[in-house]
Amino acid sequence: MKLDIRALSWAVVIVIWFIAGATIGAELLPPLKDFFAGLAGHHWTGKGIVSVGVFIVGYMAVAAHLNSRASLSRAVYLVGASAVVGSLVILSFFILHNYGI
Repeated sequence: MKLDIRALSWAVVIVIWFIAGATIGAELLPPLKDFFAGLAGHHWTGKGIVSVGVFIVGYMAVAAHLNSRASLSRAVYLVGASAVVGSLVILSFFILHNYGI
């Protein structure tokens, strides 16, 4: 089986935004944090396990619908941009959350 690097890139973008949303969601909703912790003993590990599933499902979904003219450079650019913006979103949330702003 040959993996499609474009679909892999899009799956990474999906996982980045899942992790950003799950991180903020787990801080605001204790039952979500408990769910992640219940999977593997700690909420970070549980979130990582779910992220692997999201990556696999995301890859399969994107690969099934990706056309042959989809741009690799655009997908890779979105990975980088998502990593930076997703990190800033999480950082901003924790700064605001911890300082009560």
